[in-house]
Amino acid sequence: MHKMKKSESSWKKIINAYENSNLPKAEFCRKSKVSVHQFYYWCSKLRPDLNNDHPSASGSIDFLPVKSSASASFSITLSNGMAIRFDRTPEPSWVAKLLNIMERPNDKYQEIR
Repeated sequence: MHKMKKSESSWKKIINAYENSNLPKAEFCRKSKVSVHQFYYWCSKLRPDLNNDHPSASGSIDFLPVKSSASASFSITLSNGMAIRFDRTPEPSWVAKLLNIMERPNDKYQEIR
């Protein structure tokens, strides 16, 4: 069963409801049953001033420094609850590429080198 696509006017109403909600975007989307990715897309299209907190708004993602040992395990838990676990800590540049690709759910996944 396909979900019906929302019209531009529907997204304007959703964005206005968000502004009046005083909720963080992710919580608003979860409570409103709206895709976070679509919400950010329509905000960027209709209200770019609301997207200044999105990681892609600055063109880069900031990472915290990580201290690890060669035998340390490593995991990433995404906001949607998906967890990725590694037996050993991967290269930070590889993790950055992985997260960058995972931010774009509609793109075809590419091999990460």
